[in-house]
Amino acid sequence: MTYEKIVKTIEKAKEDYYQTGRSELTDAEYDRLVSTAERMGYVETVGAAPVEQIEKVEHDHPMLSLDKCHTVPEILKFVHDKPVLAMCKADGLTISATYIDGVLMRLETRGNGEVGNDITFHAGSIGNLPKKINHRGKYVIDGECVILQKDFEEINSRLGKDEQYSNSRNLAAGSLNLLDANVSKRRGLRFYAWDVIEGGGNSLANNLSDAQLLDFDVVQNVIVTWPCSESIVNNALTYIKNYAEEEGFPIDGVVFKYDDIEYGRSLGMTGHHPKSAIAYKFKDDTYQTKLLSVKYQCGKTGQLTPVAEFEPVDIDGTIVNKASLHNVSVMKQLGLTNGCTCYVKKCNMIIPQIDSADYDGDGEIEIPSTCPICGASTVIRKDKDSEVLYCTNDDYPGKLLGKWKTFVSKKGMDIDGLSEQTLDRFIKLGYLSNMFASIYELGDYKNKLYQLDGFGKKSVDNLLASIEKSKDVDLVHFLTAFSIPGVGEGQSKLIAARYPTFEEFAVACDNGERFDTIDGIGEVLNANIVKWWVNNHVQMLDVAGFVRFKQETTAPVGDASLKGCVFVVTGSLNHFNNRDDLKRKIESLGGKVVGSVSKNTDYLINNDTTSTSSKNEKAKKLGVKIISEDDFLKMIF
Repeated sequence: MTYEKIVKTIEKAKEDYYQTGRSELTDAEYDRLVSTAERMGYVETVGAAPVEQIEKVEHDHPMLSLDKCHTVPEILKFVHDKPVLAMCKADGLTISATYIDGVLMRLETRGNGEVGNDITFHAGSIGNLPKKINHRGKYVIDGECVILQKDFEEINSRLGKDEQYSNSRNLAAGSLNLLDANVSKRRGLRFYAWDVIEGGGNSLANNLSDAQLLDFDVVQNVIVTWPCSESIVNNALTYIKNYAEEEGFPIDGVVFKYDDIEYGRSLGMTGHHPKSAIAYKFKDDTYQTKLLSVKYQCGKTGQLTPVAEFEPVDIDGTIVNKASLHNVSVMKQLGLTNGCTCYVKKCNMIIPQIDSADYDGDGEIEIPSTCPICGASTVIRKDKDSEVLYCTNDDYPGKLLGKWKTFVSKKGMDIDGLSEQTLDRFIKLGYLSNMFASIYELGDYKNKLYQLDGFGKKSVDNLLASIEKSKDVDLVHFLTAFSIPGVGEGQSKLIAARYPTFEEFAVACDNGERFDTIDGIGEVLNANIVKWWVNNHVQMLDVAGFVRFKQETTAPVGDASLKGCVFVVTGSLNHFNNRDDLKRKIESLGGKVVGSVSKNTDYLINNDTTSTSSKNEKAKKLGVKIISEDDFLKMIF
């Protein structure tokens, strides 16, 4: 093999490795080629060519946030009588690494918990992340990518004062969003594991110990056993805090997680967090400043949210000069007065918030009787236990724009090509009115749209095609689109389960049926729906005249009935676009989809029915039937 051929082979292997985590060459073959090339004058470099874009990836397991607490009694209530692991709540970017037969195959960020970024090409950027481990089968490990304080200070020491980074968390997250792994490799990124998802046993503590034997660094932890007490919990908190301070390890709290993994999974999860763990958050530091004024922002429902503006203050390297006051009740509880001294913090280390205030200002802050934005009258309404200020002008442009954003959103009518700026422009031009049905008459302005700056024939045609496509809609998305106060996607699903067609929903509204007889909908929401229908039913009926409602099978058919059947879905799919599509199909036929296998599970859907994954193994142990997509389709057709 010529020198040029050897070098080309080496560079190709490196590019494959850094961008995909694997290479066609074995380590021995690669080392032998490099050794040969070096004798011929080759100097090896580290890294790979930048990628063109970062791809999205759907997670094989939920990567949710954690429930939070701020007191020791809350921790004791969570622990109850079970052994838990107290460990550093690392302040970085959550990522998951997947290994197949010991080779790193995929690296992904948490993202929204269901879909994240595929950052496998950054594998070489994370210095302590093993690229190969001594493990057969599939091994999935979650953890945090962080930058230690000493490395963070070293990076900033090389920069001018105006160029320095404010904190290590943002730098870590930003580094993994770069397209060039060669740049991120110089940032001192490190991976610390805190959970083994697949390939481990039933003890979290043992799994992390085993991970260390596989050359992973794990977050510092200590076991807390029963009987538990405030002193034991405080000792654990002190131990973790001292470790983090001494080692310069970035943390923003301490996680308490059940050591018994199966017990933790059996508790299930909410849409936001698993019930197997809780995060104790450190009390946020407050910073003194002076209140300058209170301004208002108007949301899509007409709610006027007070926003405090104060003298700029530096919090953790970020200059902050305003914070939301949420509603009238919060503003009253704080006792804010004109020009008073107030104390600001970053709630959960991120969101600016006024914590308290001194009574040293110049008089009470008045609640405006007219909207500071459009001049219409205002009204204070009770929302649960809070007083909320509303603008009564239904035609207020900001309120209208907010409603249009919801209408065209993915959870609504799912119309591509209509950003907030485009919607605002079309409203001002008169192409869109306060009636949502006007979207389906936008084609009347096609020739004018062709002439608008920033629009070409292709973009306009794509927009009109997307509008046409939106006419095929299910009832859940249709109801979500109309900004009925308190009715989001979850509430729309509950309503659609009771009234499967729009006609049934409309008749129920006309007949004054009570929606609070539906489990999950209370009196306040029932009142919101009734009032909204009285004032806006013409709006909804007009749009309904344009759309074609998708009629999914809701009644079981013969032996294909899924009523009462519980499913778990894992692995990649061949026939359905994603797991949400498959979940919707199962639910439309009366079935239920849960996140983990238990004795109550009827079927595990996995196209790799012979997989040795933890879900497959547990299904076999419990006698749960494992079926493929094809098997599932045979069940329902």
